[in-house]
Amino acid sequence: MIIRLKSILLTLIFISISTGCTPYIITMDMKAVHRSNAPVIITEGAITNKKYTKLAILEISVEKTHKIYADPPKTLVNNLLIEKARILKADAVINVKYEQGMSWSTYGYLNAKGLAIKFTKQEQHANKQLLLQPK
Repeated sequence: MIIRLKSILLTLIFISISTGCTPYIITMDMKAVHRSNAPVIITEGAITNKKYTKLAILEISVEKTHKIYADPPKTLVNNLLIEKARILKADAVINVKYEQGMSWSTYGYLNAKGLAIKFTKQEQHANKQLLLQPK
């Protein structure tokens, strides 16, 4: 009987320790349907020298699952913003704001919110012409 209780106790301890194996929980409100490798600009500021169309507000939340893990890196959040922007076929995410902290339900989090934009056809054509010009 004591051996059985020890076995159950060890199993419960193992389960409670191993449930936090994933370092981060990622929250996105979109699923990737089609992936592209198009370059996407991420900036905390505005783009004032090009005309664009506003597409959508993008939000990302990455939570740390255990105190032993490092805080969520900004590069991870930016890469997730890029993935969401690519789904919308956006050229850039502007005015990105980051919020970092802790809450009662997580050991740490990093949230990002920005505006996905698409450059107008004239701007896209001008960018292509610059890339094609010999140096």
